[in-house]
Amino acid sequence: MARLLSAVSAADVVFLASPLYGGTPSGAVKNILDTLHLGKDGSIGPLSRKRCAVATVGGGALNGSYSFQRGGTGTLDIACKNLGAWVDPRHLEFSELHFDTDSNLHDAVSRDQLRSGVRRLLAVTLARAEVVSR
Repeated sequence: MARLLSAVSAADVVFLASPLYGGTPSGAVKNILDTLHLGKDGSIGPLSRKRCAVATVGGGALNGSYSFQRGGTGTLDIACKNLGAWVDPRHLEFSELHFDTDSNLHDAVSRDQLRSGVRRLLAVTLARAEVVSR
């Protein structure tokens, strides 16, 4: 946990992704978010003032048919905002059917959405770095 807290503290941006179970992010991801809380002594938590993007993977083939679970990213959005982060309003939601058996994202539209999301997340940081290097 100390390494995670240190990594989040040092990061300029955070990309948070979770599988969905019963329409909500996994308990493990929720536990991680609990460790990133604002300090009880009033100190600012490591997610505060970070740019953040959220993504979930869930839904898919249920009983031989396709049923996609939307909305789990809303839970991540609320948690990150409550921890002081700025969250990209364009959440990324994928079905496990978008991945192959080796966990590679094979769906072309989903790959483009992921690339765009990461580019948006990094754009401000890269622009700042360019200004500083001048």
